[in-house]
Amino acid sequence: EAWMAFAITLLTLAALVKGSLPTEVSMLAGVTALLAFFIITPQQALVGFSNTGVATVAVLFMVAEGIQRTSVLRPLLRFLLGKPRSAIEAQLRLWVPVAMISAFLNNTPVVAMLIPFVMSWSRSIGISVSKLLMPMNNAALLGGTCT
Repeated sequence: EAWMAFAITLLTLAALVKGSLPTEVSMLAGVTALLAFFIITPQQALVGFSNTGVATVAVLFMVAEGIQRTSVLRPLLRFLLGKPRSAIEAQLRLWVPVAMISAFLNNTPVVAMLIPFVMSWSRSIGISVSKLLMPMNNAALLGGTCT
């Protein structure tokens, strides 16, 4: 049983590293295999979902997706972020709203909601997206420490 669990874990890890399947599919396949070989019980497979934090993050992801699809925040973000002249100015303009939002909402959905906007914004201002995404994440972490 232990060797089977180890093999399933390695296969799941290989699928995640290879990236041929979406992450959720790889993880679901791993859990399903563990269930099929009676290595874990259905209760053990679902115990993580009983945590209220997981449910909260799931709901916030749905809210973030709705905000992104409706483009409700796009005009506000365009106004706040503007047209910076340098990467440092762009990072500073990004830090303040992200940190403020993350002070009241969970970091992960905030970052997930803003990634598409920051990617398109970086193209429009001619600054590499790699110079904006990591600072945005750091701003979210900083804002998250307030709560």
